[in-house]
Amino acid sequence: MSPETGKACPAAKTWNCCLRTPRTSPDDGLEISWFGPRATLGECPRWDEQAQRLSWVDIGAGVLHVASLDTSDPAVIQHPIRAPLAGAVLTDGTDEVWLVALGTSLAMWAADTGQATTERIENDSAPSPLRLNEVTDPVGRLWLGSMTYDWTVGAGSYFRVDLDGTVRRVLTGITVANGVGWSPDGSRMYTTDTGAGHILTWDYDLDTGQPANCAVQI
Repeated sequence: MSPETGKACPAAKTWNCCLRTPRTSPDDGLEISWFGPRATLGECPRWDEQAQRLSWVDIGAGVLHVASLDTSDPAVIQHPIRAPLAGAVLTDGTDEVWLVALGTSLAMWAADTGQATTERIENDSAPSPLRLNEVTDPVGRLWLGSMTYDWTVGAGSYFRVDLDGTVRRVLTGITVANGVGWSPDGSRMYTTDTGAGHILTWDYDLDTGQPANCAVQI
C-alpha cells in the first residue's frame, strides 16, 4: 500500500414512510423504529443534526433517499440519480447540491436540475468493473474506497478528497475497500479490506489527512 500524487476535481418523488411498531432493545432500552423504503443495497447513512434529516443511498437502484425526521409523520424524498450510487454528501443545503460517488467517478449533482458534473477517479478500462465506497474524516475530507465486482485481489484503492477539492490515491493493493473509521480524537484511522478479511489501524495526521504506520488490528 503506497501513497500516490493527486489531481484536482472540478467539482423527486415524496411519499410518507411506512412506520412499523417500535420495539425496545433488550441491551440498552433504546426504542427502535423502522421505516421505508426498502433498498436493494442500502448504505452511507448520514444524519444532519441541524436540519433533522437522514440521508442514505441505494447503491443498486441508484437512488438517494432523504428523510425529514423533525415531525411525528416523517416523509422520504427519493432522488433517482444513477447506479451504482455508492454515497452522497450534501455540499450546499440551500441549493441541494450533493457530492456523489457514481461508479468510478465523483459528481456534483444538483437536485433541482437532476444534472451531474462528473470527474472520473478510477480506471474504467480495468479488466474487471470497479465501483466506489465513501466516508468523511473528522475534519470533512472525503475518503473513497474502490473495489471490483469480482473481488480481484489487490485491485482496489483508497482515495482522499482534500478540502481544496484535490483527489489523491493514498492507499493501493486493497481487494475490497469497504469501511473507514477514526478514533474519537482522530489520531487513529481504521480501514477495512473485506476481501482480505482484516481491519488495519493507522496513525492519522488530522492536519494533512495522511495515514502512516500500518498495523493489523483484526
